[in-house]
Amino acid sequence: MTIEFLKAQAVKLDKNGPLPLYYQIKQQLKMAIETSHLRPDEALPSERDLIELYRVSRPTVRQATEELLTEGYLYRRKGLGTFVARPKFKQRLPNILGFTERMLREGKVPASQVISAGVLEMPGGTILGHLGLAPGSAVFQVKRLRLADGEPIMLETTNLPLNQFPKLPQADFSKVSLYQFLREEHSFTIARLRETLEPVVLRDNESKLLGVEKGSPAMLVQISAFGLTGQAVEYSQALVRGDRCQYFLELETGENGNGSGMHVIHHSHVTLTDGIFN
Repeated sequence: MTIEFLKAQAVKLDKNGPLPLYYQIKQQLKMAIETSHLRPDEALPSERDLIELYRVSRPTVRQATEELLTEGYLYRRKGLGTFVARPKFKQRLPNILGFTERMLREGKVPASQVISAGVLEMPGGTILGHLGLAPGSAVFQVKRLRLADGEPIMLETTNLPLNQFPKLPQADFSKVSLYQFLREEHSFTIARLRETLEPVVLRDNESKLLGVEKGSPAMLVQISAFGLTGQAVEYSQALVRGDRCQYFLELETGENGNGSGMHVIHHSHVTLTDGIFN
């Protein structure tokens, strides 16, 4: 039981040691969460219970829980208390694995709901510019809601040049991975990507599709993808739920250690959301 686990940890509290009491309590609660003794959406013991358990002051307990709230381990429900947050899907940047591949590697069930799909006969200047196309060029656009284990995670709009991928209108992208389709039907593989991230708040229709409240935080990820010869082949915009995803970038310095040779470490095991969501 949760309380028994916390009691066993509480006796290890070192009130005479160098580490602040709040920090020790925070670490014990974090360990309880990470070892599933406190499970997602489970209520945290009340502040009064924690005070009695650890035999410390209210400000000490409050500082521990406030930091866990800030770090995303806990969340509050007005009038109901404090609860354990579900783990965020982490993603390392950059990565060219598709959404489906990443989900399968993570042991999750990927799914896509196609909101709209079709040919844009007169696409806007922003889309044409990112794809390097002349005015009047046809673009295939697909808008999808991406899910992991049945939970909506992101809302994505993808644009590709129709003249380069003429078979796109034939595909059912609720059942097939876009990048798998490009590989199998057009013998094409993405070689490079560029992406920008911008924090935003969700509008009414976006929040409804993602199953969160209007005005909830999200990350707007804009992606440009390129082929082996440098040609632009994709321009996408994805709205990613801020409460369920986390981005991080790992860098490596050059041999001299002064940062002048710093470069991104490429990884192939990114989880859930990152630059390419296909």
